Order: sequence, then C-alpha cells, then structure tokens
Amino acid sequence: MRIALTAGAFAMLALTGNAYAATATCPPISTIKQTEMGEGGYSYSAPGPNGLTWEGENKEAKPSYLDESKFTDAKYKDETKAVICSYEGSGDAGVRVALKPVNSWAAAPGTQWNDDFCKNSDISKCSFIYN
Repeated sequence: MRIALTAGAFAMLALTGNAYAATATCPPISTIKQTEMGEGGYSYSAPGPNGLTWEGENKEAKPSYLDESKFTDAKYKDETKAVICSYEGSGDAGVRVALKPVNSWAAAPGTQWNDDFCKNSDISKCSFIYN
C-alpha cells in the first residue's frame, strides 16, 4: 500500500511540474521600456511570462540605441538560469535583456536553436519552453 501511495505521489509531482511549462519568446522591441540611469546609460525592462520581467542595462547607451536596434539572437545560460536576448543596430547601438530565473529550459519545436544559442532575425524562431 505504501509503495502505491509513494508511486502515486511521484506521478502527481511529475504532472504538476509539466503543468507549469510554457512557451515564451524574447520581448518585441516595441515592448521594451528605456529608463535613463543616473550614472549614465540606460536600463531596459519589458513584461515577461508568469509575472517575471525582462531586464538589462547598458552604461554606454545613447538615447537612440533602443529605436535603432532590431532583434538578432537569444542565448540560454545554464550557469545563471537566464535567457538573454540581444538587439543590435548600426555602430555601437545595442540592447540586451535577460529573463531569470528560467530553471528548466528547452528549445520550442520548429525553432532555430542550436544547442543553447539561436540566431535569427525572426524573433518567433527563437521561442523556448521554460519552467
């Protein structure tokens, strides 16, 4: 009887863990908010999934960097449990935002991920599954 209860409990935990898995993508540049930092540069934020926030900063950024940049790639860093999205423009223009913690990560089906890196100008091709 105990074995059956234990097995049932593990099965419920496994199902519960999968229930929270969802698909997400880097934020469209139009949703990223730019805020001037007191010591120079800008911080960036955008709404993320499950109440999380995409965040980043560039101490060398100019006011035009956000408007001049376009999505270029995404990377998952297991060491920091973060998905990092890069947006680049001409010259030094660039913005990065990170979503963390992403405790469990996998490339979404039909995307262009190569291991933990995705380079594609189509942001949807870098979608990912997370917990």
